[in-house]
Amino acid sequence: PLMLSTEMESNDAAEAIVDPDRKAQRDSHRAFWQSFIDAVAFDHPEQPKPRHGGHGWVRMALPDPAKWMTAYRTKDGSAGLFVTLRDEEGRSLFSDLEASQKTLQKEIGQSLRFHQDADNPFKGTISIDYAGAMDADALHIWLLNASNKATSAFRTFLAQYS
Repeated sequence: PLMLSTEMESNDAAEAIVDPDRKAQRDSHRAFWQSFIDAVAFDHPEQPKPRHGGHGWVRMALPDPAKWMTAYRTKDGSAGLFVTLRDEEGRSLFSDLEASQKTLQKEIGQSLRFHQDADNPFKGTISIDYAGAMDADALHIWLLNASNKATSAFRTFLAQYS
């Protein structure tokens, strides 16, 4: 009998033939993020493990209205963490977090950058930018530490917020 490969296997095989460098890069990204997921340990007892997103990011669940924090690295060499807040509930939380910026920065040990992306409907982003060398090992260590501290700080803040 004839065995048909699954669509995903077929797409991966086709991509490997058409653009082997792109397939190798995707595999490298996946391995980097899987290593992060496997190694990360959160101090907050309710923080679940991160989940894969796209090829250059993972997400860590947070309570509403934050929903999640994203850890990312890009082809151009930037990396970091961010939380996006939306709508009126997000606007209120964004304002409260911005008012507590110094306290949060002290807890996380990193600078926070607040940016309002849109007003109606509201969309705001709180970012923590990675400023170290784009060496995979150094970034991995930074992500492990910053993700743990940031999820703990945001979860603690969100528990008081609701």
